[in-house]
Amino acid sequence: MNWWKTFFVGAAAIILLAAPPAAAQGDEKIKVTFGIHFESSAGQSSAQLFDMTKGVLNILKENYGVEVVMKTFPSQDAVEEAFLKNEIDAAVFLSGNVVSVTEKGAGIHPWITFHVKKRKKMSLCLWSKKGKEIKNISELQGKRLIQGNEIGTDWLLYLRDHLYKNGVDKPLWQVFSSFTSVPSSNSAFMSLAAGEGDCFWQAGDYETILKLIAPNLATQVSYSLCSDSVLARGGLVLNTKTLSKTELKKLDDTFKNFLKDFNELAKKDTGIKTVKQYMNLAQARIVPARPDEFDYEIKLFKEARKRGWIAEAEMISGRMEKAPKGKPVEIKPDFDYCQKSCAPGKNQMACMDKCME
Repeated sequence: MNWWKTFFVGAAAIILLAAPPAAAQGDEKIKVTFGIHFESSAGQSSAQLFDMTKGVLNILKENYGVEVVMKTFPSQDAVEEAFLKNEIDAAVFLSGNVVSVTEKGAGIHPWITFHVKKRKKMSLCLWSKKGKEIKNISELQGKRLIQGNEIGTDWLLYLRDHLYKNGVDKPLWQVFSSFTSVPSSNSAFMSLAAGEGDCFWQAGDYETILKLIAPNLATQVSYSLCSDSVLARGGLVLNTKTLSKTELKKLDDTFKNFLKDFNELAKKDTGIKTVKQYMNLAQARIVPARPDEFDYEIKLFKEARKRGWIAEAEMISGRMEKAPKGKPVEIKPDFDYCQKSCAPGKNQMACMDKCME
């Protein structure tokens, strides 16, 4: 799991469970079903976060205005499905999850997100080995791209858009000579430092994490050519089809009250104290999400679908999932992909020939 997501799942769950009253004494409590996909990190992180959230559940039931039902799922896809079926009221989603459920008709109310080093939005950057930094987009031609296994279609799409904005308008397989899939972002950084690839597409924010968990590795890599700071970091979203406007307003107020009392609450509750310690280490701050939090991503996906970029990213992502981990593979479009990409008609064969060049 992405380290930021692991952190945010725990932080958001603690907030949802331990926030101050959303309703005055005597008002009916809001019941929120919170869907989470917990993955393990070295077999421990997820269990620790889950136990941490359960630890404050009794406090919530006795003292606060939100009754929470925790529901775990075997995958993030399963969380999306439950959200779409209106079986849960809240979930921790990254941008790709929000786009996916929004395109399928879900009602999203962005609720909680976080800033890093006072930056509201995230930039994705091209990481490389120190001493072999990539200084210009044109230098990417023929380079070997490494990607962590958790990086999917959406991040490849953001890379495609970044290159397009900088004058490179062609499929990623025509830019990079090979693609290497590795188990995680940490594995990608280690491969990069070992010279097993030339670049890695990851958030600039990850520099903070590397310095915390792998300080020696942090000295061996650097980043450049970052995208505009427009990407949402993800966050906790609420379901507008299961929660009323009144309930959404009360939950917004609950979180704002929580922020006011955060430091005092951290002195009394070990779960919230742990979240505060995580935040300080990561130089992060949990904040209310804006209504337009995911507007860039939703707009980009609509435009990208018209341009055929989504099909490109899905093909690359699918091939990388099947490729042996740690082994560079050359990706070229096959007959099936080109046939689907080229509209039937008298120009279809010419289109397919060009596609398969």
